[in-house]
Amino acid sequence: MNKYIRRSLALLVILTLLLTSFSNVFGAQQLISQTVEKQTITSGVTLESYDRFTTSGWIKAYVLRVDLSNKNVKVDTLTNKTSVVSSSTVLNLAKNSGAIAAVNGSFFDFGANGKSYTYGPIISSGKVELAATRDSKDTGTFSLNDINEALFTYWNTKVELITPNGEKKVAASYNRYNGTFNGMAIIDAKWGAKTPGATTKYPDWIEMVVEDGIVKEFSENKPAINMPKNGFVVLGTGSHIQYLKSNFKVGDPVEYSITMNVDTSKMTMALTGGAILVKDDKVLTSFSHNPVSPSTRAARTAIGTSKDGKTLIIAAIDGKSSNSIGMTQAELASYMHELGCANALNLDGGGSTTLVARKQVQQV
Repeated sequence: MNKYIRRSLALLVILTLLLTSFSNVFGAQQLISQTVEKQTITSGVTLESYDRFTTSGWIKAYVLRVDLSNKNVKVDTLTNKTSVVSSSTVLNLAKNSGAIAAVNGSFFDFGANGKSYTYGPIISSGKVELAATRDSKDTGTFSLNDINEALFTYWNTKVELITPNGEKKVAASYNRYNGTFNGMAIIDAKWGAKTPGATTKYPDWIEMVVEDGIVKEFSENKPAINMPKNGFVVLGTGSHIQYLKSNFKVGDPVEYSITMNVDTSKMTMALTGGAILVKDDKVLTSFSHNPVSPSTRAARTAIGTSKDGKTLIIAAIDGKSSNSIGMTQAELASYMHELGCANALNLDGGGSTTLVARKQVQQV
């Protein structure tokens, strides 16, 4: 009996040492086996469903592969067309746009009156939808140009209002006003059908309405008004109220500019996420942006491109369920590289992780 116990203990010790050695050499999570199911969504787009058994447990992953060289495939950023600061579900965005597949994108914060805003700039169908004056050193942006070349980098953005004499004044944001700020912002019809108007939070408030490039009116300390259809509105609080009144009058020409540290002239879409996970075919081990509990296994979302740049790879990892333990951010970086990504970016994860895809229509 004692001999059996000693042998059992020895076996356990040996097994523990082997597992410890395995972990030290190869990392905390290693693949033991997996099954893969593949489905064609449409020409140039496939959906892969992975059941992975690892040294840490079971993981369920869904991967979209998009052939960027297929001329019939278009990749774009989807936003709520009623208001870019009103959230929507991935499923509704896909349905309303007619997309055959979609995944959640940017990290976002909630603001006042049910408004929310995403991190970083957004370009949809070649047009800037949302931007904020910010030197981004932590949240990376994924973009495509008109020949589907991908770029993964950190964007520095500046929004500026231009006075009649050509002087420029930095504004906080373009279409990113969420009900909380103390400064100057620019919004247009993409933000909403009506302006915010003065509120109890900001009773001292001005809205300079610009239509067809000309100052049409000043609405000071008044309720919301209709958004100009061919123009924009400059919002101001605090010292910016006097600035607008001193530098502009009704009938003056006025415009604004949005400049980046990258050439956006031929970009068709851009989406800001979190940290870059894979760069130039190398898996990163330190990250510029760490979402809540980056070392905790959770649902994760990421986007990347193959080494030749011709395949877009989007992964959605189920997390914290009986069927899937999820991944840490470091594990996600390794996984994206395993899937074939030479460059990859972390997107919003956790409860936001969602991937939807239509079944292929069968021809008869």
